[in-house]
Amino acid sequence: MSPSPGRKWRHKRSSKRTKGTSVTILRRGIYNQHLMNNGSIHFSILQASGRLTPFINDLEKIISCAIKKTQEKVPVGKADIVLYDNPTEAISEVGVGGRTHNSYVVTIAMDPGCTDVTKVIAEKLPRCISHELHHVARWKRVGYGKTLREAVISEGLATHFTQEIWHGEPDPWAVALKGKELKEVLQRAKIESCNEQYDSARWFFGRGDLPRWAGYSLGYHLVAQYLATHPHEKPSTLFDTSAAVFIDSLSRSRH
Repeated sequence: MSPSPGRKWRHKRSSKRTKGTSVTILRRGIYNQHLMNNGSIHFSILQASGRLTPFINDLEKIISCAIKKTQEKVPVGKADIVLYDNPTEAISEVGVGGRTHNSYVVTIAMDPGCTDVTKVIAEKLPRCISHELHHVARWKRVGYGKTLREAVISEGLATHFTQEIWHGEPDPWAVALKGKELKEVLQRAKIESCNEQYDSARWFFGRGDLPRWAGYSLGYHLVAQYLATHPHEKPSTLFDTSAAVFIDSLSRSRH
């Protein structure tokens, strides 16, 4: 978005530079990263509710860091990200929730009234940004995926990617299912593996007969198995690898 004619926008330019990257932060909540390859990421913070405004400076700093750190690992290219106040769309356990709509648009819902919002901004928001931008980078190359198995692998890769660059404990959806429950979900997933009409809410959010976050836990598990047998690879280097490579590799390892 550009300022309207005659309207003066105050801005500050960061003095920090990384290889091939310069950063400009506009005061009105838009983050613009100029890259040598002409890629750019614009970040908008919607403030109509007034509940994000008290945190605007911290949000700008954290967002800037998260975008730069992510872009250093995967070629995100051009993208627009919007952060907005919406507790109903935020994941209650972490205070934020992201959604990648296509290869260039990401929205992140946040609950400014959640417990310890400062920690959410400092620790949870960066992970959310990196997760969604991994989707953007993957979408531009091989796509998010149309089938259940493709979606599961995309989510598993994005979740492992946040671990790669931010470390710490795995996100709660990554380890929501374990042991027998995870094995049962895997068997059910095999039946719908190539289904392009799979129910996303059922597989990823627990609507119906499957546990909440089943697809996320399954994807995290499958990618972890692949990484264990390919120690030279990382989620950042696998962002454009077809889901079939993961599935085929796991099948061969069992024979």
